[in-house]
Amino acid sequence: ILQGYRMGGGSTSSERLAECTKIFMESQGIPGDCGSLYLSKLLGSFVLLGSLAFKVPQILKLKKNKSADGVTIEQFALEFCVSAMSISFNYHIQAPFSTYGESFFILVQNFIIVFQIRHYNK
Repeated sequence: ILQGYRMGGGSTSSERLAECTKIFMESQGIPGDCGSLYLSKLLGSFVLLGSLAFKVPQILKLKKNKSADGVTIEQFALEFCVSAMSISFNYHIQAPFSTYGESFFILVQNFIIVFQIRHYNK
């Protein structure tokens, strides 16, 4: 059912971005409907960059305190599953990494936190 899934009414986002960039380079202006696409890509990049450090403060606090008191492994295991499902689905439909990249980085950070919880609760 999802085979051939496309965003944006018939063309993929990357095809539309390439088309907008070509128009931009030739005319030295941003076509009206391309501005929202560029903004969307820019905001998506910021979300992706933000997800790189989303859980870093918690990881560092666990490391500094050498304790996982007050932190339950179940919460991170559940979030781990949600991220894994999101990544699997988006990979299956061949969505661009920028669509689900934040889930990947959060999954990695949750894995680190789960490891820390298990290590410090021995």
